[in-house]
Amino acid sequence: MSTQCPANEVVLTTARLLNAINAKYMSADPASFSYAAYSLSQTTAEGATVMDGSTVLTLPDPASFTQVPPVYIDEAALDAELTKNSKLYSTEALPPTWAQTYHYSVTEEEAADATGASAAALCQYVFVLDALNFCFWPLAGYEYEHLAGSLKAALETDPHAFDADRLAELTPATLAAWLQPPAHFPLISTPSALTPDTQRDPSTGAVPIPLLSARTRLLRELGRVLRDRWGGSAATLVRAAGGSARALLRLITAELPGFRDHAQWGADQVFFYKRAQILIGDLWGAFRGRGLGTFGDMSHLSCFADYRIPQLLRDLGVLRFSPALTAKVDAQVPVDAGSEEEMAIRATTVQAVELIKKKLATQGVTIHAFQLDWLLWEAGERLMKEGKISHHHRTMTTYY
Repeated sequence: MSTQCPANEVVLTTARLLNAINAKYMSADPASFSYAAYSLSQTTAEGATVMDGSTVLTLPDPASFTQVPPVYIDEAALDAELTKNSKLYSTEALPPTWAQTYHYSVTEEEAADATGASAAALCQYVFVLDALNFCFWPLAGYEYEHLAGSLKAALETDPHAFDADRLAELTPATLAAWLQPPAHFPLISTPSALTPDTQRDPSTGAVPIPLLSARTRLLRELGRVLRDRWGGSAATLVRAAGGSARALLRLITAELPGFRDHAQWGADQVFFYKRAQILIGDLWGAFRGRGLGTFGDMSHLSCFADYRIPQLLRDLGVLRFSPALTAKVDAQVPVDAGSEEEMAIRATTVQAVELIKKKLATQGVTIHAFQLDWLLWEAGERLMKEGKISHHHRTMTTYY
């Protein structure tokens, strides 16, 4: 079957990529298949490549594959999951948007005042949070909650900690101190990480923050851009988008190179924009859809392709991994960034969530892709903490 895609470059380009991967593994000789020769997009009479707004993902019958692709969507399993657990995929099941205690937050009145100091501080926090929202797994037991909670503590301790000029001069030592797990929220012990606190430095008690130099670089970049172009204020950048999620996505990726999550595949670019899109979703959640979080086109966002969502979808049988990729992921062997396997995992995740959204719409359930992402992520987090989920793929990257 085919599914219509909205005009979002993440959805469009991941559909093109998966069509190409599927074509490879349906060919008589996949080893000789050339992505460079495969037509990924339309070409005008003048020879210019265009992004076709009608690009669709075609789901082939699995029996048509001559070899098993790295990842594919099992539509029958997806239909069975939606039938069995339909209530889990409705807006009624959505988790609190920003009510978790580990997030920095402001009152509803302060959130509604788009020009207030409290709103500006919250906006700055969200930008810092999502500049760093990637690759927690190298430190066992360290999760998103620790990142959010430690940044909340840093800002509450020093209201000027995230001022643009200070971010621009940030040192790794300062950032490492900020990101230590709060005392009231220790590293998470699970059956796969029973004693994560053994990773602490015996002399200081500090834990080693994953990719610290890269995280420092990204916050310094954020500080410089906000200082030099936006008067030091993330809120000013957000207001420039005029209440449009799509416009803000373009602003973020234009202004901040660290958010340009894309890869080259054959003769085409594939966009994922995980952190750029989740930043917009977090603004919407943090401000309760009001003030600086007012966007009239949240339906434009895709899901946020990371490692928790495909981990859950694989366990549900919605995503099928090849035997080779299954063995690699289960053995916790790294999957290289930009490899066919890694890009297939992320692209198939985006398209699976789009397919879930479309199937729910036929049942009268209206829910955005980013909200489905929240539902799936929360479910994956619960299972992870209960030790009831398979391993996720491990890719060393600043993108997710």
